[in-house]
Amino acid sequence: MSRLRCVVSAWGVALIAACGGDGTSTGGASTARLRYVHAVADTGALDVRVRGVLRTGLTAVSFGVATDYESVTSGVLSVSSQPAPSTSADVPRSIANLGTIAVRDGASVTLVAIGEARDTISGRAAGIGAFLDDVTKPVSGQSRVRLINASPDAGAVDVYATLTGSARSVVPTFGGVDYRSALTRTLAPGSYALKITALSDTSVTLATATATLADGGAQTMVIRGYAGALPAGVPAARRLAITSMVNVAP
Repeated sequence: MSRLRCVVSAWGVALIAACGGDGTSTGGASTARLRYVHAVADTGALDVRVRGVLRTGLTAVSFGVATDYESVTSGVLSVSSQPAPSTSADVPRSIANLGTIAVRDGASVTLVAIGEARDTISGRAAGIGAFLDDVTKPVSGQSRVRLINASPDAGAVDVYATLTGSARSVVPTFGGVDYRSALTRTLAPGSYALKITALSDTSVTLATATATLADGGAQTMVIRGYAGALPAGVPAARRLAITSMVNVAP
């Protein structure tokens, strides 16, 4: 079992703990790792600041893009994002923030900017969700997949993952994945066709995708974009799709 298994999170405040094990040290400082996924479907590229500092690997992050991991000093930190390009002297309207997060030594965390920039009051309002990454290697013959639902208008979804050459099950592989939540499953390695449907309604296909799952690999997939009608001025490229990334051990 992964030692990075404890997480309590909320929109605005989060606590993330590495449960046991030693921290990672670089130059005497205890460190953790963060990566960022831009899933705010109605805005452009974002600059991301950690503890108020713009980091090189987190600048001009385009919609649908997942960055590489960035090493940060562990402990309490804040994360904010704003329209790119920006400078340290800029104080533009914030797009998505995570108030404070306490990250323990050695933790690996995926931050997902979720919601709509145009919405400031409802459940669709832009924010950042923090998800603790399990970077342990599954046993041979297995592949671990975590699915995060970041679509602002899809609601809870079912996702069917069909291995090439197999018949699609009548039971969703990922059943009832709520907005702003995650669900993890262990699957056989191989090539898969993915079908995202409305909750408990296979007649409504919201999007399809493909995925290749490595033997002994671990992936995170983020559902992002609009499932329904696009808001005015939002390009067609912001329709529902999946951003996939590998959970990489330090």
